[in-house]
Amino acid sequence: MGPLAFEIAKMKIRLLTHPELLTDEIQLINALFAEGLACLNLRKPNFTAQQYEDFLAQIDAQYHPKIILHDHYELCDKYKVQGIHLGEARRRSYKPAELLALRQKLQKAGLALGSSVHERATLDELAPKHFDYIFVSPVFSSISKQGYGPKEDWTISGYKAQYDFNIVGLGGIDLDSLGAAAEKGFEEVGALGSVWLKGEAAPAYFAKMLAACQALLS
Repeated sequence: MGPLAFEIAKMKIRLLTHPELLTDEIQLINALFAEGLACLNLRKPNFTAQQYEDFLAQIDAQYHPKIILHDHYELCDKYKVQGIHLGEARRRSYKPAELLALRQKLQKAGLALGSSVHERATLDELAPKHFDYIFVSPVFSSISKQGYGPKEDWTISGYKAQYDFNIVGLGGIDLDSLGAAAEKGFEEVGALGSVWLKGEAAPAYFAKMLAACQALLS
């Protein structure tokens, strides 16, 4: 299975976990998958390896192939996940040859590889065929981080075709900004704060986002 999120026409939407542990989060994640979530980026930077595995193990196993790991990549051997994500700092620690070797290893295992950038110029530094997707952010003012807004005009419609990886827009993605994201040329976006701030209503809100994507591009 490749690095795909929920696809309606050309618009896809994935979800990133909140960095901190939330009340009833596992139940909410399972409910979100049941609503149609097709890709979850599991990012818990403050978790120990054991906490991270315990969290992953509690998610219904049928959904593991829809999960991207941001840490503790050794768990790929134990759980049938979709792939791994290299944060920007971690990605920069790899030499180009090492990155290519990692990509080839993951491809043989059927795993996706993603990363993140915060500047347009960095996209041009990424060698071809190394990644399945790249997060670019913030596209709009962040919902979960106060005062964190765009430093780049992430209107990718004029140049996205020159890259061989999928460009995923993050930052300020909610029900109201989906149309603006599509106008910028994004065919996939990632949500975080807009969904998790809804608490127990998160699955219902995400379902509305999926429906909006369908109405937007159908």
